[in-house]
Amino acid sequence: MGTDFLYMDFRSESWQFGDVVTRDTDLNPVMLIPENTAIVRIDDKDFGCEHTNFIVLGGSHADGVMVNWHFGVDCVFEQDRLKLDASYSNAAWNLPMARMMHEACVVRNSKQEWRMLVIGGKVGTSASSCSPVNSVIGLDLIFVLSPWLAEKYGRKDEAPEWQACANMKTARANFSHLVVDNLVFVFGGVSGNGEGAESHCPILSSPAVERYDPVANKWLEIKVNGVPNLAAFAWTPKGVNTGKMLVLGGTDGNLIQESVYEIDFKAGSCNELSQMFEQSFAMSKLVYREKSNKLYCFGGYGSAGQNFELLLEEGEEWRESTRSHLPLMAFKDPTDAEAELVNFSSLHFE
Repeated sequence: MGTDFLYMDFRSESWQFGDVVTRDTDLNPVMLIPENTAIVRIDDKDFGCEHTNFIVLGGSHADGVMVNWHFGVDCVFEQDRLKLDASYSNAAWNLPMARMMHEACVVRNSKQEWRMLVIGGKVGTSASSCSPVNSVIGLDLIFVLSPWLAEKYGRKDEAPEWQACANMKTARANFSHLVVDNLVFVFGGVSGNGEGAESHCPILSSPAVERYDPVANKWLEIKVNGVPNLAAFAWTPKGVNTGKMLVLGGTDGNLIQESVYEIDFKAGSCNELSQMFEQSFAMSKLVYREKSNKLYCFGGYGSAGQNFELLLEEGEEWRESTRSHLPLMAFKDPTDAEAELVNFSSLHFE
């Protein structure tokens, strides 16, 4: 959507258009957050210095051209409206290769310093020809967030660069991740496509769940009882550091699913919720609000731009939300991927 972005203001329970803050001194006054990018929220971490709200990594343009971008973004409230401001950008910190449909997070390394990880996804130059990978790369944030921290810890002469980490056991694109007690869990995804008459069918990643220890730099296959094998699903953490993730829809490699699952990585269990979604969507945006114990589903393939919500209590059912974003996108075809919010990344914060 160019330099505009769409956000739900849960205070007023209404959709709003935000815009990008630009200044005369900006070298590049137009900031574009690509499609299929990875967004890393870092304003909930204690880095010991001032820093940006979130970081944008990789992605693709609407024409399928992939990018290796890396830049920080600040959230700015002006006159009670949300705006985005590009806080930093350095070509030396761009990804080694363009990626899309990947995941990214921040953990502590073996030195107990903050490190940013970029996990899996598809690598290449074009969305039509790229392939899923199992590779993982890391960048020490001590160089990115504050140069004086690098000097303080005796590392001012080191050049910041992406470093290869241990590979996952399988390639993954269009999957999910969750950081729990500094361990990274990944779930689901696509590892490739079939051949011949089955070339349109995705091959799902197996094992379904893996866990990465950034201190030991090691991946392990994790057994989670009852977990399905899915890709292109909607997902969201359930609470802060609970080890739980809510998953909705997606594909099992053949059909679009309608179930909602709660995966508990700490307990190694997965339960299907009684509230069947009864809509065949994929790649929706899912948000869980702990304050209200509500689950929100925004857009997705096949949604025609519909939004739904569910109170997570026994006897409650999904209902279509009256707070539609479509009036703000009247210039879009309701079945268009942009109107359905399919390829755009999302971020939720209270």
